[in-house]
Amino acid sequence: MKHASGLSVLLFGLGLATSCGGGGGSGSSGDPRFEACADGSTVADNQTGLLWERKMGDPGAPDVSCRDTRPIGGCQNRHDVNNLYQWSNAGTGDNGNAYTDFLATLNAESFAGHSDWRLPVISELQSILIGPDVEFAEVPNTEPTDTAMGTNPTAQLAVCETSPCIDPGFAAVAGPTASSSYWSASSSDPSPPGSPSSYAWLAHFNSGIVFDNIKTHESSVRAVRTSSCGS
Repeated sequence: MKHASGLSVLLFGLGLATSCGGGGGSGSSGDPRFEACADGSTVADNQTGLLWERKMGDPGAPDVSCRDTRPIGGCQNRHDVNNLYQWSNAGTGDNGNAYTDFLATLNAESFAGHSDWRLPVISELQSILIGPDVEFAEVPNTEPTDTAMGTNPTAQLAVCETSPCIDPGFAAVAGPTASSSYWSASSSDPSPPGSPSSYAWLAHFNSGIVFDNIKTHESSVRAVRTSSCGS
């Protein structure tokens, strides 16, 4: 496993991030891959068929913990780029406020007219990531299995020197991205097999790497669903 607790992993990823550029499929030069939807709240990736939540706020502002210890309702603006959420509040299950507050609220309120918002699996985060780990794959080490992990079908660049390490075409229309780690819906395959996993995969948009960390850790989130603008 590529745990975040291993400092050498992060330093290795940071050391590899040595040059800059956009993803091979980015829409920064008139390429229609990324489309800002008319609702002003979502962005479509016309290559992957994903509809992403658009973020807002100042990524330079302090991070905000949205733990249940905050006033009732947690972070009121669920779209603020500085919000941090837990995958799990007990260590294994999807019962952290990333699910019980962030996603639950978006779906209860039918954000952008839809109620099937979810966290992206790790390969979906890799499709908008730039950096050495767009091609990092331990396909058996995801739960559920993510066969697209590390295959880089959107031809993202494997190098990045300017944080956040995100496809510039996506960045141009999707609002701010924090230079930090974003939760995926993918758990690390537990050891021993069949036991509950206390780790889940994240994409780190500061260095362009992916890693797994304990689910009670607080990280950024961005919602996604399979769709396009207007559907």
